[in-house]
Amino acid sequence: MTLGCAIALTIAGGTLAQDTSSSYPNRPVRLVAPFAPGGPVDAVARVLAPKLSDRLGQQFYVENHPGGSGNIGSYAHAGLGTPGYLAGEMLKQAFGLDMVAVSFNGGGPAITATIGGHTPILYTSISTAAAHIRQGSVRALAVTSAQRSSALPEVPTLAEAGAPDQESEIILGMLVPAGTAAPIIDRLHHEIVNIVATPEVRERLTALGFELIANSPGQFAERIKQEIDKWAKVIEAAGIKAQ
Repeated sequence: MTLGCAIALTIAGGTLAQDTSSSYPNRPVRLVAPFAPGGPVDAVARVLAPKLSDRLGQQFYVENHPGGSGNIGSYAHAGLGTPGYLAGEMLKQAFGLDMVAVSFNGGGPAITATIGGHTPILYTSISTAAAHIRQGSVRALAVTSAQRSSALPEVPTLAEAGAPDQESEIILGMLVPAGTAAPIIDRLHHEIVNIVATPEVRERLTALGFELIANSPGQFAERIKQEIDKWAKVIEAAGIKAQ
């Protein structure tokens, strides 16, 4: 199994452009996690939601909206176009491997299939796999990050395992609808930065294999652009089409 650790939580709301920072939030706020429970997006959402509720005085709640295909094949991932899927395709292209991807609705269903022996190889996040690795139900072959993970320091990187130039990471962030008022973006950013800086949240997320960054909205937007440029080459070479 190969592990990696841009996926995004989305704050859903149709009137964020009209709301002001002083009145926001004036109703419950929905966090949309576009994967099934059990994956990294879901894990982070369920850490952040109650903290945002406490700090902003309105309920923040998580809704999972998984999607993906159900093809039968050789290596599992959390869905077409996800970081695990693209990392697998990059490895196939680099080494001429004959593997067929199996799409699941999230990291939880994907690792369940691997534990059950239905898919022999899995690309997933450390947060999804760490507990299963420690229990011995799956074996970690490598991490896809440039450096070893503090959550699994005994697991080598792909470069150390003999597969250089295969670095990929699952980047988790929070997005809001286009046109959201700048004061609301600033307030959410301020609260999230403060939440992830608390010892409790930092310890929980670090134990799940996350490296906490909490950068600015502008920096996150630039990182997304960099990832698009990087993976566009893999997508084109693999002939991946939007579905």
